[in-house]
Amino acid sequence: MKRSGPKPEKARLPSPAQPASATSSHGLSLAVFGAGLIALVLGGIMIVGTAAAPQSETVTTAEQISAIPPDPPGTIDGARNPELIPDAVALRMIVLAVAEPADATEAQKERARAKLRPIRLSENDATTFIELLAEFRAQADALDEQVSEIYVRAPIPHPASTDHRQLVELANKKNQLVSDTVAAIPARLSEDGLVKLGSYLPEAKKGMKMFP
Repeated sequence: MKRSGPKPEKARLPSPAQPASATSSHGLSLAVFGAGLIALVLGGIMIVGTAAAPQSETVTTAEQISAIPPDPPGTIDGARNPELIPDAVALRMIVLAVAEPADATEAQKERARAKLRPIRLSENDATTFIELLAEFRAQADALDEQVSEIYVRAPIPHPASTDHRQLVELANKKNQLVSDTVAAIPARLSEDGLVKLGSYLPEAKKGMKMFP
């Protein structure tokens, strides 16, 4: 009788990392990755913020980029040392950079596909990935709306206030939502899609910077 060998493992993505604590410009303790701020350039879009929740997404011109102050000491530049940026951080940034609204316009859908194009996903995988990110975006937008409402009534919430406590809870929920979305990717993409996504991470890191 022939004995079959062990079944090959399915391609696996890295587990979402646990975030550390840092202080935002509002003096609020937020859940972010230990390296603090990270910048990602993907599909002509620069996203600057924390690895847990970027603060802005803007199209940045060459002139604007040249006006950006020099990187502070301790910055990890993915263009030089992509291996120093954890895979889990890169995946989180891709999720945050590509996600479009659930009711995205055709232009927004095409923008998401353009950002995914370098990964060379199949049509089915690209559609599935965009759908997953739309689900994430819908929940993230709901959390962001609650945050905005709090800052309208309390621009600088006292650390002992209920508003401050709610902001911390919302930040933790947003961070967990990103982690859950990253963790859901292997179940949503095909084996081929997972391999291609994993192979793309080193290239994606070349467009990322992590600031201390």
